[in-house]
Amino acid sequence: MKLAIVVPAFALMTAGLLTGCGKSPEPAPQPVQAPIDAADAIFAGGDFRGGSVAAPVGTAMRTEDGWEINGQVAFASGTPYGTFYMGQALLPQEDPAAPPGLLLFVAPRSEWEMLDDWGDLLGLRGSGSNSIRFDATRIPADWAFEAFMVDVDVAGGTPGSRLHGNPMYGGRAMTIFTLSLAAVTVGGVFNALDEYERLLRTKSTPLPPFVPRVQDREHQKWFGRAVTRAKMAEMLLHQAADEHMERCRANVEDGVDYGYGDDMTLAATLREVMVMCWDIVNEDLWQTVGASVARDGERMPRIFRDMAIAVAHRNPQQRDLFYGEVGRAALGEPRIPFGG
Repeated sequence: MKLAIVVPAFALMTAGLLTGCGKSPEPAPQPVQAPIDAADAIFAGGDFRGGSVAAPVGTAMRTEDGWEINGQVAFASGTPYGTFYMGQALLPQEDPAAPPGLLLFVAPRSEWEMLDDWGDLLGLRGSGSNSIRFDATRIPADWAFEAFMVDVDVAGGTPGSRLHGNPMYGGRAMTIFTLSLAAVTVGGVFNALDEYERLLRTKSTPLPPFVPRVQDREHQKWFGRAVTRAKMAEMLLHQAADEHMERCRANVEDGVDYGYGDDMTLAATLREVMVMCWDIVNEDLWQTVGASVARDGERMPRIFRDMAIAVAHRNPQQRDLFYGEVGRAALGEPRIPFGG
């Protein structure tokens, strides 16, 4: 792949809610409100690899010394290598008509079970997106707090940005979540371009005059269209990353709120990048590469399968829902809670 982009861990750490291992040499002067003891305990081993899923794992109940969590969640990517899990669970509500409360939490590897239910999907078989099960999982009280993962108010900064003096920890979550997915799909497009170019240089045209495909005008045109659209997707990806960081900086340093509508709009743009990447692979490359490479063990079918699964992710799948939120934010209309 020709594209490399680093994004911070989604959810708690991204929004500055988990603050990292240890303190900065010169922390910001604002009072730190985060549970520093919890952060120090979670990062004490120096090896934090935490998967995360926005869907609630199940239910959480308060205990005398913390929380008990029960339930199961699917598509927890990276679980085979995880040392922790970051997620959320439903809280009991006295009023059944009220929106469910959510608990954000971190649980160590010893407190959940990975299920053997991954590897037979069409694509992305190496992502380790297994389900995990929580059975009377116990965590300390300060390893969790009530909040909605994708809608944490970060106005004026967060505990993480105050502790480290780094605006990166003052951002919202939906943008960084979608950015991480879009980065993978843009990388997939460049992977497909590499393979397509290899085939252009090693295969001949299917019809006379039989010449190397690299010399054929039609193949040159198809490849050029894909290169153009891939470059556009890459530029949008990097521009979105830059804008996210600028919004984090302005939020922390200038007091310019990084609001819900800003997050929804930037994430929606990245969602379009994901769909664009699938279109490039499907329309420009797969439909012109030739059926002779559509065999097990070939590189192009593997990329095609991976991209097909990526675009079927619930994030781009629900883009109509998010279009509504973007529109309401732009028009100044009341937002609709997720699931409302």
